Amino acid sequence: MDFAQLPGIAAPAWVRLSRSGDTIAGSCSTDGTTWQPVGSVTVPAGASLDAGLFMSAANGGNGIRGAVRFAGFTAADQSAGSGVR
Repeated sequence: MDFAQLPGIAAPAWVRLSRSGDTIAGSCSTDGTTWQPVGSVTVPAGASLDAGLFMSAANGGNGIRGAVRFAGFTAADQSAGSGVR
């Protein structure tokens, strides 16, 4: 789901991925405090996962370039021995 389709959400927006067990959930927010779920996916137990920062400049296919500023991001290891670096 495109976060722009969620009621009350407009750019700029915060995005968050969180993991609980084998489920990864995505949420977005306009204030970094109140979060709306966007979707979730189940990953196989023990699967190797990569994470990173990205930006899409599609802008609805109108050819206008987008801009992004990544700030205040963290990666937190909440399980012992998970190998997060």
